[in-house]
Amino acid sequence: MTSLSNSGRLSEKSRQRAIADALPWVATYFSGADRQYLAYELSGYENSEGEFRARSRFAAALLLRTRIYSAEPLAEILRQVAANPSFRYRLASASEPGSVRGRLDVNHYLMERLRVAVPRRYPVRVPGRDRETPENLLAEAAVDRVVGDIEVATTALRLTRKQFEYRVAMSQRDELLRLKRLITASQQTRTRARRRPPVSKLIDQTERRAEMGRLAQQEAYSDLVEWCRLHLAKIPDMGAAGKLSAQFYDSDFDTTLFEIWLLSRLSECLTAKLGAPFAQNQGSTVAGSSSVSRRWNASGTIVSLYFQAPLSALTGEGNRWMYQGAKMLGARPDLGLVCEGVEGKRMVMLIDAKLRQRASGLLTEEVYKMLGYFSNDGTQACKTGAIVYHSPAGHLIDGRRQRRTLISRDGGVVEVLGIEPGDIGGTQRAMETLVEHVLRFCRPVEAVRE
Repeated sequence: MTSLSNSGRLSEKSRQRAIADALPWVATYFSGADRQYLAYELSGYENSEGEFRARSRFAAALLLRTRIYSAEPLAEILRQVAANPSFRYRLASASEPGSVRGRLDVNHYLMERLRVAVPRRYPVRVPGRDRETPENLLAEAAVDRVVGDIEVATTALRLTRKQFEYRVAMSQRDELLRLKRLITASQQTRTRARRRPPVSKLIDQTERRAEMGRLAQQEAYSDLVEWCRLHLAKIPDMGAAGKLSAQFYDSDFDTTLFEIWLLSRLSECLTAKLGAPFAQNQGSTVAGSSSVSRRWNASGTIVSLYFQAPLSALTGEGNRWMYQGAKMLGARPDLGLVCEGVEGKRMVMLIDAKLRQRASGLLTEEVYKMLGYFSNDGTQACKTGAIVYHSPAGHLIDGRRQRRTLISRDGGVVEVLGIEPGDIGGTQRAMETLVEHVLRFCRPVEAVRE
């Protein structure tokens, strides 16, 4: 088992295990997201303690890690494309001095015939090669996405030239921009980027041109299409990015990593118990949104899993407490489970992940925070929750499970569980306990229907 680490931190072994489990989930923070929104999210703060910044730095590090991994194969593809980029013949406007050589541009000639020029110039239309083809625009879009993500991530992480990751990222950025200029033979403008078709349409157009045999570098462009599908899709291949060294992450990211790791383990256990989710919104899994991350059908009761959603979004009502002036006192538990029966009855379970170590699992501060959530619930019906804390020695210590259960006189229940990412078996047992607690929690909803 992992050795005891400093309070609020994971050991290196635990961090690597959590990263391996959490990568597919963290990918959804920035996949398919609006780039300006992402830039804002990565540079903002949620509170004076800097929790939001730490969470954003984690996402920024993963974003940079993914783009570093994907940039090299893209550059290799673009080198092949740049050797013989595709083009189309198009007539371009030109001006010939002295005499007409080429096709006279009649419209421009009539407009300019009274203009005095020495020697006299004639507007003509001459054939030329135009590289603004769908496949080259696709290459341009791929470079813009990778370069944009690299710049957003390095800015959010405040990296400097002294840091290895920064030098690698900037080297890849410069190489991709060089290759883009070779392929498109032009300096891209913002206007051109705005009028460029979406990537999905460019992929379709490139494939059609390949089928018609209009691409000289057909194999290279086909590789480009596959790269775009893999790395510019809604859900990027973060498992591949996980091949890079976990040394890229340090203890600054441990708190958020522990939260997202718990989300991934709870989701896996719910899926094993209830079957595959019938709905999942990958785009907002870890974006602090009120959108549901996963949804299951438990014998007619809909179980929805949320991450970092506001308390009011979970309960469906405004919070009970507010500041004078009608500003609502916010609350945002780490995870939320909402059970809804066919009669519309809603039951809410709140879960907080705490990367803190307490003697014998005594998390008094965290327990009172959970009770504060219950008190702030506008429906006054939320009284079930769980606190999952980091137990470096594992879920079992000297044969005893790291578990405590608090109950209230009116039926409230709060489970307190200690887990460790490196303890795979103990984590599985703890998650099964939590899922059983969820299913017991859902029974009042089923009873309403019956």
